[in-house]
Amino acid sequence: HLFAAVKAALSDDPGSRHALLITGESGSGKTEATRAVLQFLAMRHTSADHVRERLLRSTPVLEAFGNAQTRQNTNSSRFGKFIEVHLSAECEVVGATLTPYMLEASRVAGKLPEAESTYHIFYQIRAALGAIAGASGSTSGGDGGADGQIWQ
Repeated sequence: HLFAAVKAALSDDPGSRHALLITGESGSGKTEATRAVLQFLAMRHTSADHVRERLLRSTPVLEAFGNAQTRQNTNSSRFGKFIEVHLSAECEVVGATLTPYMLEASRVAGKLPEAESTYHIFYQIRAALGAIAGASGSTSGGDGGADGQIWQ
């Protein structure tokens, strides 16, 4: 179990460096497993509320910028991430560093296969611009695309 692996690493050799590699096929739950590990660390090993909140709130933001719909998964991570959690000598979380890699540039510029989409953030921005345009009474549509399919 994920929690048991993290707990064992922290209690067997506190103060040492440890790694947890989460791998699997598309849709196998890698993102959920990572979220669970971060939540476990935040809840069990963080005394400072601001550190806990920042650690837990970072995941949805990262997903908006790096997740997209694929044929297999409507919320598929299209990037890898290396998360380094910084611990004190007492095994308290004092911070974290996240390094993303392998972002699919083809999802930003290029034609996507049927049933796939670009990164969620573009649709969220488009929806926000549409809401702003609707609230101001604009009839231009607000998406900048001649055919209304700017990101599809």
